[in-house]
Amino acid sequence: MPTSSGRADPFNPWLEAHRDTVAYQAASWLGLAVFLPVLRLFLNRFVLKRFARQCLAGGPQHPGQKLSQRQQLESKFCESLWKALVHGSTLCIGIYAVYNEPWLWDKSYFWRDWPHQHFSPRLLFLYKAYFASYASGLLMLVAWDTRRNDFWAMLLHHTATVVLVALSYYLGFLRVGSMIMLLHDPSDIILEVTKMLNYAEWELSSTVMFVVFMLSWFLTRLVYFPFWIVWSTSFEVEAVLGFKPHLYTLFNGLLVTLVVLHIYWFGIICKIALQKVLHGKDMADVREAEQ
Repeated sequence: MPTSSGRADPFNPWLEAHRDTVAYQAASWLGLAVFLPVLRLFLNRFVLKRFARQCLAGGPQHPGQKLSQRQQLESKFCESLWKALVHGSTLCIGIYAVYNEPWLWDKSYFWRDWPHQHFSPRLLFLYKAYFASYASGLLMLVAWDTRRNDFWAMLLHHTATVVLVALSYYLGFLRVGSMIMLLHDPSDIILEVTKMLNYAEWELSSTVMFVVFMLSWFLTRLVYFPFWIVWSTSFEVEAVLGFKPHLYTLFNGLLVTLVVLHIYWFGIICKIALQKVLHGKDMADVREAEQ
């Protein structure tokens, strides 16, 4: 219920009803987040490197290429392959979780009956998987992945995403949260596939995939996300509920932060496209320059 100040009471009936399982849920979320880097180590040693070598062996050979450069290329390929697998997995889980839900088509259902909404086990598992993927991704970004020029932007993005997942779970915003997750994964998958094709020097394929990636990024992150999702969290939520939920400003501020980062990265995407069109350069990611 709204308080006299017009804000919602911080009490969350759904979270309160599951208070007995909070410790278990937190442990399972963190446990999966710790497990994913271990899984990556295993796959990297026995699967990903072998696949990378086969793909890279099919590309043009450069006699002057040093062994260290070849190993670095294999490492980047494995990194992209791992990320594509993770985003592909969370996308499949997300589709399974929401494919028959009404809020997939009508965003007013994000807020109807809040905070007394029912959440299916599939939706709860999506949250666990998504939190684990980004919490572990945050750790691997700092300690494992190739350091790129946009490191601090990526660090901010991953941190904001982890906080958003935890905050939306705490507030019971799982419906809108699931849609945010669902619309981010497709362009991430296409990006990593594009990078792998570029590393293997499959120029035509990488160019086609880059165009698809550019369109998917623009439509999902610069059109659908701000004008459908953020609009709903900014205006429709109060129209449906009659008040602004607890911690509404923090939640919305994090979403706006993501929008700003999306615009920043779209500028990089456009720079790559211009280099290709105007100067005939390859599809090398301008982020690849290491610090």
